[in-house]
Amino acid sequence: MNEIIIEIEGEHFLATFENIDGWYDGKVYPIQFYTDANNNEGWSYTSKIDSNFINTLTDECRVLFDFTFVYRGVFEGRIYFKDDEYWSEELRSIYLLWEVLEDKLKTIITEINPSHK
Repeated sequence: MNEIIIEIEGEHFLATFENIDGWYDGKVYPIQFYTDANNNEGWSYTSKIDSNFINTLTDECRVLFDFTFVYRGVFEGRIYFKDDEYWSEELRSIYLLWEVLEDKLKTIITEINPSHK
């Protein structure tokens, strides 16, 4: 499992993905960094049920969106929304987040296969 942490306008997101036969299949989670009483650093996931945070990735963590990305002569990316509704600020963050994630995925793909440009 690959992970990329992306910061957009002070908010942090974790993109996790796998490469399955050239298809990058993943999820994006909103996260919050923390330092505990023992000075251990890490991040927490937002609960999909309430505004609490969860320290371990489980099915209870909010997924902002799923995505697929592939090169088939051209780069193709798709976002699959998970929630029924989004605040307008979230849509802006999703747009900016996708721009960054798309660039990172293109870089990963072209590093593996330089002919895919």
